[in-house]
Amino acid sequence: MYTGGTLNVWQDPAGSFCAAATIIRASGQTTLVDQIAEDNNFIRLAAVTSGPLMDWILTSGLTQAELALIQRPFRPVTHRPSTQTPTTVAVSPALRAKETARLAKLYREIDATLARNQKRSLDAAVERLMKNPKLASQLVHGQS
Repeated sequence: MYTGGTLNVWQDPAGSFCAAATIIRASGQTTLVDQIAEDNNFIRLAAVTSGPLMDWILTSGLTQAELALIQRPFRPVTHRPSTQTPTTVAVSPALRAKETARLAKLYREIDATLARNQKRSLDAAVERLMKNPKLASQLVHGQS
């Protein structure tokens, strides 16, 4: 249950995915992304240490830190109900517009940061992948 503040939400109730999940889906890993939404919808990529998601991170060309930077927590876009009983809460268009504008500005800044650090980050991503030779070999030979 979501109770307040900011939170990493992999897939929201409307079916929209966070930016990082969207990138992973775009790479063809829809089954992986859907499974994460079902198993751990509030996953933090910075905390992932093993498994298929870590394998994707290692072979993505992005560092885990870059993906964590992309996976930004969002702020609520609803007004809180005044009761503790479960209720349907309508999305506030004003809050959604404000959050959309905040995230758009943030993602422009993140994009500039990723571009500025591209060479160093790619070197770090390759170095980390090479610590897992079997996974690196699978990537090079197109095996999954």
